[in-house]
Order: sequence, then structure tokens, then C-alpha cells
Amino acid sequence: MSKDVALLDKIYFWPEYSAVARAVGYAGMTYIQLTQVIEDLATQFPKAKVESAIYHLTTFEGQMTVHPPPLAQVKFREHVKPLLWQLLGPSPEQEDAFYRHPDGSPRERPNKEEPPPSPPPPQPGRHRPAPATASPPSDRWCASMWTLPPPSFHTSTPPGLTNFIAEPLAAPRSASGTGEVFVPPPAPYSEGRSVFG
Repeated sequence: MSKDVALLDKIYFWPEYSAVARAVGYAGMTYIQLTQVIEDLATQFPKAKVESAIYHLTTFEGQMTVHPPPLAQVKFREHVKPLLWQLLGPSPEQEDAFYRHPDGSPRERPNKEEPPPSPPPPQPGRHRPAPATASPPSDRWCASMWTLPPPSFHTSTPPGLTNFIAEPLAAPRSASGTGEVFVPPPAPYSEGRSVFG
């Protein structure tokens, strides 16, 4: 006996369903744009799973035909929209009610993200400049958080701690830098006797 997985669980726990929902969005798209989304997502997930997610989440004119109209509007099914609240935020129909205070006065809405402007196409005969490479990561954090050990000391022990393997006979160092040396208290047992008896 097999149980079908609920659509809500598929949307939030199956990555191909989440990816399709984010790609389509509340605004929807045309069938031509959807074919490009299918090709893009097929590089990340198996194509059959992406197409299954599209079938369960979206609807468009000619969905069950061999050649759907290229400009058919792809949108979410009506029973799917309420399930996408956590993933995509409030739907456009619910936005006004969502951005209101309990007394009914309007609330400030966050700015919608606008896509960055695309760069102009390159002119024929000219080459684009090479993109700036990222600078190598700096060691500023390490230098500010840890003092560098002397050249003969090859370990990653933080300052103030003694590495007994690398420096078994080294004199104790001052952790505060004032010259005071911490001397540990005597052991709770004398030599040759165990702590337990």
C-alpha cells in the first residue's frame, strides 16, 4: 500500500517543486519562457521530475497537447496559491490585507527588488574588458585575533596556552604581557599516591 505525498510536502521538501514555484512566481510567464526554465532546471534535477512539478503546480492553455501555444500564459493552479505563502510571501490578491495594521491603517511595504540593469551588448570589433578578479582573502582576521608565534614554534596554539609537545622545557609565558607569570597550585596528591586512595 503506497501513500501519495501531499502537495504541501512536495512544495516544501522536494527541491524541484520549490525551484519550479520560485521560477514561475505569482506573476507567471509565457510557455516559451517556461521551456527555458525547464531546460535550466533540468541541469540541476532530472527533467521528468521538473516536468512533474510543473504539471502539479501550474496550468496553461494547451497543457495536455503536444504543441501548446507559445504565448500561453502559465500560472499557478488555484488550489496551489494558498500553499505557497511561506515560500513566496503573500499573493497579489492578499497583499493589501497583509500590509495593514490591526486597526486597518496601511503599513509601510518593503521595496520590491528590481533586477540589476543588463550591461550593453558589446560593439562589433571590440572586446569586452576582462572582469575584475577578486582579491585573495586577507589574513587580517587571523593577525588581529592571534599573535604570530616565533618562527621556531610550528603549531596553531593560541597565545597564552603552552604546547607541551612542541615546547616541553619552555619557561612559562605571561598571558597578560605584564611580566607576571601564572604558577599553578600544587597537585592535590603527592607523588606515588593516587587521588582515589
